[in-house]
Amino acid sequence: MQSPPVPITRGEHLAFLEVLGSMRANDARWTPTMAGFVTVRLVDKWAEALRGWLAPRPSEVAAVRDAIDKVAAGPARNALTAIVDAITQAWGRRRSQVSARLLSYASLLYDSGEWALSADIYRTFLSLASSDNETDLVMHAWHRIGLCEGWLGRYSEAQAAHETARALASVSGERYIALAAEHGLALVTLRRGNLPQADERFSAVIAECEKHMGEEPALVHVLVGALHDQGAAAIQRGDLDRAIALLARALEEASDQRSRDKILLDVATAFLDMGLLDTARRAYLVVEVTAQEASNRWIACLNLMHLATLDGAETVFERYRQTLSGESLPPRLAVYYQIKLGEAFRRFGRAPQARQAFDRAVVLAERHQLNRELMEAETARDAIPEHAPSNPEPAEPIELGETTKRVRDAIELMSAELAGAGV
Repeated sequence: MQSPPVPITRGEHLAFLEVLGSMRANDARWTPTMAGFVTVRLVDKWAEALRGWLAPRPSEVAAVRDAIDKVAAGPARNALTAIVDAITQAWGRRRSQVSARLLSYASLLYDSGEWALSADIYRTFLSLASSDNETDLVMHAWHRIGLCEGWLGRYSEAQAAHETARALASVSGERYIALAAEHGLALVTLRRGNLPQADERFSAVIAECEKHMGEEPALVHVLVGALHDQGAAAIQRGDLDRAIALLARALEEASDQRSRDKILLDVATAFLDMGLLDTARRAYLVVEVTAQEASNRWIACLNLMHLATLDGAETVFERYRQTLSGESLPPRLAVYYQIKLGEAFRRFGRAPQARQAFDRAVVLAERHQLNRELMEAETARDAIPEHAPSNPEPAEPIELGETTKRVRDAIELMSAELAGAGV
């Protein structure tokens, strides 16, 4: 097994401490995060027992279970309970169920956008993994750490993690992880701002997936991700017809609703950038109504609130504002919510409320160490004019490609079907 690019340490879990330190005690994320922290510390004690240390007292285990019991019923509580059940049945000996349940918890954290915590749990798993029988899981963990670090903006760490996963996959002949890691490296390139090179790397991953999908059908998941991210990169480059074509193919290949929702959100963004506000609105409305995950629904609502601002529809804006104000948004989305609030208040001539919203965005971004979002919030705040701006000029009509027209028509059909069903 290849040596990791950085030492794997166990027992500190600074990510949990930093996240807890950024919260107030009444934060909805406090209880599950604290329960996760005490659970992973119990895992540390289990690991020490493998080296002959004594098991914790029953009162210590009971305290961890009490912390978990305070978490609302659902996946997080179930995952933490499963970890404690596994380790309390295996003091002093290795047990594969512990690794499996740690990885399940890490995946749950990743899917909920808790990337720092997810990376911590993946690293906890890696610190325990020593058997060659766990090589596949080790590769997967390194790949996921790369994705987490990329989302956190720590691109050197992300690159090192993906390269470790790729190297391990090359040794073992594991094509899926090798291509997934290549996709991760393309994402790092994209986030560093080298859009042309990122586009080339996405194309290479797509070509390899297409070449080998017949013998390894699971590669369709890597293919969908690469198509989606290449489409998102095309949006950034302003190549909107190509973006729609790539995203449309990703939608055709995607089989799970969560992926389709995320892709459709970017399709809507492409139409928004084209100036086709009605089509963008219909796409966001489809996601708002059909999304299985709250995070995708929140993103759709945030963009619908933004569209209401562009339309000058203050009543519609207020409806979405009130909807989102009652949600426990994750930090990054909470910052963007406040930025969009500030832009809307400015648009509607409510300058004092605009400045308050931008100030809240700055405070949130600083508290959660979201540097890019902090810059955006400060830039938006400092751009507040003394007087309400005039209405924006309507966008110039653009010539649509054939694929873009088909996707537009498909969105209109989806929207009409939902309306016909009374949804």
